[in-house]
Amino acid sequence: MKGLILKEMYMSAKYFKSFIFIVAVFLGISFFGDNNLMFIAYPCLLTSIMPITLIAYDERCKWDIFSQTLPYTKSQLVSSKYLAGLIFSTVAYILSIAVLTLKMFTNQNFNMDEIIFYAIIMLIVALFCPALILPFVFKFGTEKGRIVFYIICGIFAALMAIFTKNLYGDSSVSISTASITPLLAALAIIVILYAGSWILSIHLYKKRKF
Repeated sequence: MKGLILKEMYMSAKYFKSFIFIVAVFLGISFFGDNNLMFIAYPCLLTSIMPITLIAYDERCKWDIFSQTLPYTKSQLVSSKYLAGLIFSTVAYILSIAVLTLKMFTNQNFNMDEIIFYAIIMLIVALFCPALILPFVFKFGTEKGRIVFYIICGIFAALMAIFTKNLYGDSSVSISTASITPLLAALAIIVILYAGSWILSIHLYKKRKF
């Protein structure tokens, strides 16, 4: 498993330089701009779906076929992608929290409730999309799975826009008074969904014919 994770890291270092630039841009926008939820959460979203691009590169160089000759189980092959996604999104998550906290200190308006609010939202973002998309990708491959990818990302972007409008549209509502309990409940559901997605992807990949 360690070898598979290293392989994902090497591939990421070679192919994902543009991803790093985009994440840096959005972190900068979230620091200097308004507290737009999309800008704050996007780095976590982008890094969480990087495993899909890794799978696409694997298919292009026939790694998905070649790996069947190596002493790795299909469970390990699937798990390496999920673990890589967690590593990428964790780094983006920490950087996003750090930027948000630094911005608050700079503006002298530090608010722990707001930090917790955004931290939970970013965790939900980082887990939700890959949990829904990856089983389709492992079942049908990236070409067919890409359709599901675009549909889910479109729906997610629309939901984020609606949520942001409702959050900031009412001047009487502030993040400091927002209820954290519903977000924690939603996060618990997403964590269970992510774990179920992981198990389902392993099951589907085992049945997939190459």
